[in-house]
Amino acid sequence: MVDSIVLKGVFFGHCGVSEDEKERRQQIEVDLELFSDFRDACKSDALDQAIDYRLVYKKIKDCIENNSFNLLEALAGQIAGEVLALGKGKIEKVVVGAKKLAHRRGLDSVEVKICRSIT
Repeated sequence: MVDSIVLKGVFFGHCGVSEDEKERRQQIEVDLELFSDFRDACKSDALDQAIDYRLVYKKIKDCIENNSFNLLEALAGQIAGEVLALGKGKIEKVVVGAKKLAHRRGLDSVEVKICRSIT
């Protein structure tokens, strides 16, 4: 049995290859779903048996605000790797969606989804 937590948020960071994208912070939407077994947390109602999503949020925020990326793929991949490492084996899989407004005619936005697991 696998349970999940979903975090969605808007952050501001540098992502893109154009000079404008590198110079100004852009709005980046992140949808993250992490998968784990929550049975122990359900029984104990204890934070130490759960995934502390405050720490996951902080990891996402730090990753976006303290780095610069050329590609959304790289940004989402780094978030996925750092969140998996944060889980110390408790997190089985993570799916990260990273989206930003497109600056191309005809597109509203561009979104990348990355799926990573501990195996």
